[in-house]
Amino acid sequence: MTVLGTSIPELRLVLGLVIVWATLHFTFEYFTASGKSSVTKAIIPSCSRNTTTSHFDGKVSTSLLHASSLSRSTNSKPSINIWLINSTHPFFMCNAPKTGCTAWRFFYYYLNEYYSNSARNVSDIPNAQHDPGWIHHPGREMFDFRASTNPELFSKADRFLVVRNPYVRFVSSYMDWQSRAGDVRANVSFSQFIEMVQNRSVPENMGSTLWDHIDPVAKTCDYTMVGYAAFLRVEEQSLWYDALLNEYNLTEPMEQYKRDTGNTVFEHGLNADSTVYSLVESIVGAQPWPGKALASSHHRGSSNKIFQFYTSPQIVDVVTKLVWDDLVHFSYPVWDGNPNSFRYV
Repeated sequence: MTVLGTSIPELRLVLGLVIVWATLHFTFEYFTASGKSSVTKAIIPSCSRNTTTSHFDGKVSTSLLHASSLSRSTNSKPSINIWLINSTHPFFMCNAPKTGCTAWRFFYYYLNEYYSNSARNVSDIPNAQHDPGWIHHPGREMFDFRASTNPELFSKADRFLVVRNPYVRFVSSYMDWQSRAGDVRANVSFSQFIEMVQNRSVPENMGSTLWDHIDPVAKTCDYTMVGYAAFLRVEEQSLWYDALLNEYNLTEPMEQYKRDTGNTVFEHGLNADSTVYSLVESIVGAQPWPGKALASSHHRGSSNKIFQFYTSPQIVDVVTKLVWDDLVHFSYPVWDGNPNSFRYV
C-alpha cells in the first residue's frame, strides 16, 4: 500500500525522523538562545506528581529541581538522616548511603565546622578519596546540625534529598555489602543476597549489615514524613550542581573547600562546546548526564556493571518489588529486564 507514492513503512520512517528532528531542534534552540541553564529547562523530565511549582524560592525552582508531591508543612517531622547545611541561605539535605553521600558529607562538615571558623585547622580533614570512612565516624555526625536540634529552622528552611536509580543503587549496595566482611561474603551470589534482603535476615557469621545502605532512599530519608521540597537525581547532577551552589550561596565556599582540602565533590561534563547530538543518550535516559564524581575507595563502578547482575527478568522483577518506593516517589522508570530498554532516568 502506498500513500502519495510512498510505502507505509517509508512514511512511518519519515514521520519518525521529522519528530526526532523537531524535538532536537526545539532543544537546541533553547540551548543556544539562553545558555547552558536552558538546555536543562528544555530536556529535564518533569516529576509526574507536581510539576507546577516547588516549595522554595529562587530562579532554579521550576527548571532544575523535581518538585516533590509533599509540601513543607507544620506537621512534617525531622529525620535523623537529614543535615542542616549552614550556608548564608541555610537548607536541609538528606544524602542516603550509595548516592554519593561521602563526597557531599565531607563538604557539609567543612562548611558547618571550618569555613567560617578560622580557629579550626582544615588539615584535620583527610583526603576524601583515600579515607572516605573518616566522615562517617560517629564523632563527626554533626549533631548540632541535625534537624531535630534546629526545629525552628527546620520548619521554614528548604529540604532536599539526593536519589539514585534504584536498580543501580541496589547493585552498588550488594557490592558494598560484599566488601565489608572479607571472604565470608565473597561467595554470596546476587540472587542469594536478594533473598537475604527479602527475608531481612543475614547469617550471623557474615557480620552486621548496614541496612540503610540497602533500604530504599525513601525509607532512609523518611520521605513521607519530612516533607521535602524537591529531590535531586544523581544521574542528572550535571544539570543541577551549579544551580544548587548558586542558589544557596555555596559557589565560593565550594571553591575554598577544594583549595583548603584538595577534595572534589563533583565536576560536571557540560560546557560551552556541548552539543545536543553528543547528549542524545543522556536526554533519553540511556546514559547518565556526563560528569565526574569523587571516586573514593567506596566507589564500586556499579553503574557500568548492572547487566552482570541482572541476568534475567525474574531477578529484575524481585528487585523491582524491593525498590518500589524509590521507583514511585522519584519517577524512575520501571524496568522489564531487557538490557536494551533500561533507562537511568
